[in-house]
Order: sequence, then C-alpha cells, then structure tokens
Amino acid sequence: MSRADEPLVLYPSLRGLFAVYGTPVLLMVLGSWELGRESGGLVALGFVVVGAVTALLGATTYPRHVVVSRDGLEIVSLLRRRRVPWDRVRGIERTRPSTVSMMRGGDRAPGGPQRVTGGLLVRGGGRRTWMLTDQVESPDEYDHLREIVTHAPGSPRLRAVRPHDGAPPTSLYRRRTG
Repeated sequence: MSRADEPLVLYPSLRGLFAVYGTPVLLMVLGSWELGRESGGLVALGFVVVGAVTALLGATTYPRHVVVSRDGLEIVSLLRRRRVPWDRVRGIERTRPSTVSMMRGGDRAPGGPQRVTGGLLVRGGGRRTWMLTDQVESPDEYDHLREIVTHAPGSPRLRAVRPHDGAPPTSLYRRRTG
C-alpha cells in the first residue's frame, strides 16, 4: 500500500475556528443585550440578524477538517459534509498571507528567504473555491498531499509552494474527525 492510498486529514487553525464561531455569538449577545435594554432598536436587531446569518454561514461552509484521498476531497463542516471529486478540481494553491503577518515580517525566515504563511485553497471550475486549511501545513503533510494529487484522476495541479522546514502539522491540536 503506497502512501497515496492513505487519506490525509487537514485541520483549520484554532484562531480561525474561534473567529468563525465566536464572532456570530458575540454579535447576537450584543444585539440581544441591546434589545433587552429599552434603548435597543433597529441597530440591535440588525446585530442579532447578522450574527444569526453569519453563524449559519460559518457552520455550513467553514471546514472542521478536510479529508484528501484518491477519491477526492471530503470537506466536513459543522452542519454539512461535501464531497468534491478530483474531476471538479483544477488546482490547489496557497491563500494570500495576511496583511498583519506581512507587516510584522512574519513571512521571512530570519536572514533567509520568503516564508510560506498561507493555507491551501482548491480551485474548481468557474469561480468555485474551497478552503482546505487556513494555516500552513507541515512539509510531511505537503509531501503526502503531493503524492495523492499526483495519483489522482483528472490530474489536478498542485501549484502551492512547499512549506518551510519546521512548520508544525495541522493536526497539532487533534480533534475528532467523525
């Protein structure tokens, strides 16, 4: 059994999970608190509605984990599980680094070349995109991904640059995958 036959599981960062699931809760709590006061009005109701819509979007689109296998991608969100076969995938690339990391110089190794800071994004047909991970994967995970993509039907392209040595695996904070 080659390594390309084994599935690879990628996880998002804890910061991303907290942002996606914490922000809507905060908006709804602030809106509800303002509605409870007598001064609450349309703005407070707007906070509650925007928080509820954002919570629903995050729970259906933001991945808890992604399983990459010979059959394709399985993107598992809180309320949704999507399967994307390889024939719908055109390429895998890096997300752009955040402005904050670029401003603090986090995209350069000390005295060295540019450091990879973005996660992985899958390009499908047309304007379809799916996020694999919002953080840099380890070199071992990248090599495993490269093997799977190389043996995948439809020959999608792996355009993402290999991460720097020493990058921790996305499974550093292990979560249940079921």
